Amino acid sequence: MNWDALGAIGEIVGALAVLATLYYLTLQIKIQNKELDKSNEHARAQLAIDVNNCYINNFDAVMCNKEFALIYQKGLDDDPLDKIEAIQFSQFINRFLALLEAAVTVAKQDMLMSGDYTVEDLYDYPHVNRLLTTKVGSEWFEQEAPLFFSEEFLNNIRKSRSLRLGE
Repeated sequence: MNWDALGAIGEIVGALAVLATLYYLTLQIKIQNKELDKSNEHARAQLAIDVNNCYINNFDAVMCNKEFALIYQKGLDDDPLDKIEAIQFSQFINRFLALLEAAVTVAKQDMLMSGDYTVEDLYDYPHVNRLLTTKVGSEWFEQEAPLFFSEEFLNNIRKSRSLRLGE
């Protein structure tokens, strides 16, 4: 066998080695993509659980504390609240809007609710509008909300409320 034949065989073996390596890398990338998809599904599930827990925790005060439930009902009915009751009711509203802003942030990243709700649906959540049409809620929204929430978030809430009121 001459050197040219050995060189040709070496090139063929080298080419086969490159093909085998490429095949191996392709399999590894497929495995990695499947693992990444599983990780993303886990993150979405955890986010859904966290958002639901925050929602439940926000209403625990109403469900588990008769005194606050009475304050909550007075606030919704626009019955007079003393100073402490007004603070408690407005802080409930603050917590509820914080939950909403977190849900909007997650939804904008397509990490949650894709296909179920749009971000606009979140801004138009009926309970938010109910809370903010109360005397305490309206005052809190105009005076204190700008201290806690982004201007974009507040503007979207305002836009949603004006559309709802214009209906």
